[in-house]
Amino acid sequence: MLKQSKISFVVLEIQPPLRVEVIRERRRSLSLRILSGVHGRMKVPMGYTDALALTFLQKKESWILRQINRLNQHAQPPSDYFSGTVISYLGEPLQLQISYRDMKYPKIALMGDKLVLEGSTAMLGEDRHGAILKWLRARASDVFVDRVGLYADQIGKYPTQIRVKILRSKWGSCSSLGAINLRWNLIMAPLWILDYVVIHELCHLYFPHHRPSFWALVAVHCPNYLAAKQWLKDYGESLELPTLSH
Repeated sequence: MLKQSKISFVVLEIQPPLRVEVIRERRRSLSLRILSGVHGRMKVPMGYTDALALTFLQKKESWILRQINRLNQHAQPPSDYFSGTVISYLGEPLQLQISYRDMKYPKIALMGDKLVLEGSTAMLGEDRHGAILKWLRARASDVFVDRVGLYADQIGKYPTQIRVKILRSKWGSCSSLGAINLRWNLIMAPLWILDYVVIHELCHLYFPHHRPSFWALVAVHCPNYLAAKQWLKDYGESLELPTLSH
């Protein structure tokens, strides 16, 4: 029998077809995430064949269709980032307002429930998208530092460093040297969700594992952590900016 590669792809024949990335790791259980209406990711034990993966997906078809429907309900349509585009910030919808001025670099200001972007008439959709992304990441740096400081005081442990990063499969991580990494997209989530991730990573400074002692400490500082975990499972993939129309 041919050796199975660590990463492969299988296609579940639904409408539209779902292309699922199969990742083989040293693990005992299966993990399946639907990332969009046409893409999924499945983590399986080493040696798990594509045929087994496809059989599993076929058995889970009803669940998969429900997940796709839920994601579609929360997905934003493609945008050119003109006035009226909705941007999520700390769980609140902000309406983008474009103001044209003769200026070299775009400028963004938060005014109530409006995100006001000033820039030249030569701005393209890519320019508006880039300016908003830069603003969100800058805000993430400020807000994350504030929230980590707040809960570090309560928990009694302080990270050696706080880094805002692009993380693919995690919302946060804590290194063996005590540095905390947080996924920038969390700035789009409600504050109680961001706080859960912050608390989670700070508790790893005491317990570098997920045993009961770790979760007991998380529960002390975040009693609703189970609801936050479920929220991230259900809505985490919606924490993205709208894709560009072209």
